[in-house]
Order: sequence, then structure tokens, then C-alpha cells
Amino acid sequence: MKKILLIGLIAITAITSAYSRNYISISIAPYFDGGNILWTGEENIGKEYSEFGAEINLDVGLYANLGSFLYGIQFGLGAAFPMMREMPEGEYLYDYAITPYVATAIGIEFNEDWMLDLSVGYAMQYGWINAKDEGHSIKGITFDFMDMFASLSLLYSFNTHLALRAGISATLNPFFPLAYSWHDERDPSHTGGAGGGVMLYHVEPFIGAAFTF
Repeated sequence: MKKILLIGLIAITAITSAYSRNYISISIAPYFDGGNILWTGEENIGKEYSEFGAEINLDVGLYANLGSFLYGIQFGLGAAFPMMREMPEGEYLYDYAITPYVATAIGIEFNEDWMLDLSVGYAMQYGWINAKDEGHSIKGITFDFMDMFASLSLLYSFNTHLALRAGISATLNPFFPLAYSWHDERDPSHTGGAGGGVMLYHVEPFIGAAFTF
């Protein structure tokens, strides 16, 4: 047990000395996206939609000094507030979602206070849906299994440990998010159905506080 603890302490010391501008941040992010629901069950519906909402994001960044740039990894988790999706016929969708992600990043330090980084990564999303229109309600779950995104952020350090982090990210899902519903008010015998679509874009500006180490 003592050997394991010793190895852990050595690893932590090595990581701390190898990395620069590490941070843990919490940010709030309003987002805007749009797409086209290609199919639901066996029906090809081709509905366009637009959506807006907000997320709280927990982000971790670890960077290594290599030459003139910083190279590192980012990972974290987003939790979406109830959001609204609007379709041409007036259907609204309120849901909650969690989004874990991982990314690679390149950072540029302008001076002691400012750092710019560009990251490219992969995210997944799991959500709970409650779709409503007049006289109609469906509950279900959604799962996006491959969202590709790029993010540009700026970190400003007030002192050794406190910083402001802000930026913008853009996401594209070239694959099919999946949905499964288990409740339909119009059809009490409804026991479940699959659906899917493709998200064309997702834009998310963010701003928050960071602890640097």
C-alpha cells in the first residue's frame, strides 16, 4: 500500500512539473443549433428545427511546454438546462442532457496573464426528452454518439490561481443521433419507438471562472 501511495505521489509531482497553465473551470454557455430530423420510426419526415438553451460546463485543461507552444489535452462534462426546440408546425421539445468530451489542444502564451488555445475534440450526449404540441406529449431518451467540435478560448489570469476563461465552440454531427420514446398521450397503447436525425450545426459561446495550477 505504501509503495502504491509513493508511486502516486511521484506521478502527481511529475505531472505538476511537466505541465504549465493547467486549469479547472466552470462556465455558462448559451447555445444555438439547427438541423434536420431525417426519420422517426419507419417514417421519413424531413423536418427542420432550431434549438436554443444553456449549459453549465466543467472543463479541465492540462498543458506541456514544448518549444514555443503549449500542447495538451482537455476533458470535461456539460449539463444542459431545459431547452426548447421549435419545428415549423409548432412542436416544442424540452429536455435535459449531459455531454462528456475529450479534446487535444494547442496553446499560445502571450505573457504571464494571457493564453489563447485552440482545441479539437469528440463529445457524446445523453438526454431526456419531453416533446409537446397541442394535445400531444411524448417522453423518451436521446443519444448522440459522435459529435466533432472545435473550440477557441482565451484565458486571463488575475493572479497565480484565479483566471477568467471565455471563448466559443462549434460542433458538427455527421452521424445519426438516436432517440427512443416510451409514452404518447395520443396513443395509450404506445410501448416505444425509435427515431433519429442529423444535427447540422451547434454554436456555443461560453464564459466562466477558472482555477489555474
